[in-house]
Formats: sequence, C-alpha cells, structure tokens
Amino acid sequence: MNRVEKALSRHASGFGCAQCVASVFSEEFGIDEVTAQKFALGFGGGVGRSGEICGAASGGVMVLGMKYGVNSMDGDANKVVKETVYQLDQKFLKLFKEREGSIRCNEILGFDMNDPEAVKEAKGKGIIPGRCDKCIQHSVEILEKLLAE
Repeated sequence: MNRVEKALSRHASGFGCAQCVASVFSEEFGIDEVTAQKFALGFGGGVGRSGEICGAASGGVMVLGMKYGVNSMDGDANKVVKETVYQLDQKFLKLFKEREGSIRCNEILGFDMNDPEAVKEAKGKGIIPGRCDKCIQHSVEILEKLLAE
C-alpha cells in the first residue's frame, strides 16, 4: 500500500484526519505510528471539532515539523530551523488551500463540526468520510511533493 492508501485505510477504520496524515510519515522520521496517532488525536474536526484548521492540514504541518525539527533542546538551533519550517508550512498550506478552497474544516465541509445534528446529516450524505478522504489524500500528495524537493 502507498501512503495515500494507508492513510485512507486508517480513516476508514476510525482514525481522524490529522492522525492519518501524521502516522503514515512518522516512522520515516523516528516516531512510531502509535505515538504519532496519540499526539495528532485532538486535531480532528478542525481541532477538537471546533471547525478551525482542517485535521489533514494540521497533520501536514506536523509532518514538516517531524522532518525538519531539531533533535535537541538547543534554543539557538531551534530558532534557525523554525524559520525554515514556517516557510515550508506556509507553502504547504497555500498548496492545500489551492486544492480545497480553504484550510478551515467548517468551510471545506460546508457545515458546523460542533453541531451534532449537522455532523449526523453530513455522515448520512457521505460528506464524511468522502470530503475528508479528499483532504487526507491531497495532504499526503502535497507532502510527498514537498519532501522530495
């Protein structure tokens, strides 16, 4: 299975968008999949179902941090890397927004993630998982492109 297939398989089994994206890259950067799924857990539904930044986009930003973050508590080294990562984050989010029209979960899905009835209706119409699957797929594809540069 490629990364997109793995991520979508995890989504189908109940993992959130951020968990799916972060965990398919984590082992490549020395972080086991279970740990990645744990730290990405609260980012679903636009962070705690608040409808803000899409979990697939958040997961992408996490992956860039895993790849380029420093492996020490050296504040000076962190400062140097931070600017590079922020630029990559902005590039990633720009590309994500070009594909999805927004980086906000509520805007992408077209309803309030914090409204249980709206979520139920969206699931009934297939918006969830359908639209979320596209976000996960696009996040993984954009990351693969950026990481290969």
